Amino acid sequence: MFKEQMIDALFGVWADNPHIHRPDTIIDSAIDTLAKKFQAADHENKIFIESLLMQVICACEEKAFKDGLSMCIGLFNGSIFTERATE
Repeated sequence: MFKEQMIDALFGVWADNPHIHRPDTIIDSAIDTLAKKFQAADHENKIFIESLLMQVICACEEKAFKDGLSMCIGLFNGSIFTERATE
């Protein structure tokens, strides 16, 4: 439980860091592409599409951060090597 809380806290600090490079051009391009694809959609539906896309991006970003951090912890404490050896 404590480990998950620490990882959540670290992710929160990382996510709020203004110096973290995020693929904003890729995200904006995807939003523009979807908006053009759904040109007939009204403003409310376009906002819904953008919001849904951002939820997916944020979920992927959080998963990648937490998995990467867990692997780093395993590397530093040596458990990554013992887990591989027992597989």
